[in-house]
Amino acid sequence: MIDIEFIRNDASLLKEAASKRGKDFQIDEAAHLDEQRRSFISEADDLRARRNEVSRDLSKVREKPDNLIQEMRAVGAQIKDLENKEKELAFKLDNILLNIPNIPSSTTPVGVDEDANVEVRIVGEPRKFDFDPKPHWELGETLGIIDSQRAVKISQSRFYLLKGAGAKLQ
Repeated sequence: MIDIEFIRNDASLLKEAASKRGKDFQIDEAAHLDEQRRSFISEADDLRARRNEVSRDLSKVREKPDNLIQEMRAVGAQIKDLENKEKELAFKLDNILLNIPNIPSSTTPVGVDEDANVEVRIVGEPRKFDFDPKPHWELGETLGIIDSQRAVKISQSRFYLLKGAGAKLQ
């Protein structure tokens, strides 16, 4: 997951990396949600400080003014409301941050899909088979050591899940 500090300090680098991938990630939305979230935290902290100050002052006085007590109850409700809003924004922000990929290396060729991949080198001579070889993911599923369908549900596409003997082997 991309650290929110990275977006705060260098969002342009993330936007450039996203454009190289040919996709639009919600970087500006993440920055906006972070700003809102931080303002809610700051406001709640200010209200807590006010409540603590009034509580300290009230502890020194024998007769507690009812209007001040009612005001502090309202402040407590405001704090709870701000905390709930902050948690909601934090959840949305985390979902966005989880979907922003890491920045590719500067040596990575630019392309929108795997057709832009560049063959760097070939080591040895490719083997010739007298049958059509299956890709490793089909072999793994046939052997019952890879579960691609469950992995897609957990981590989205291009991930795999080892199970049984595959997990033991790992």
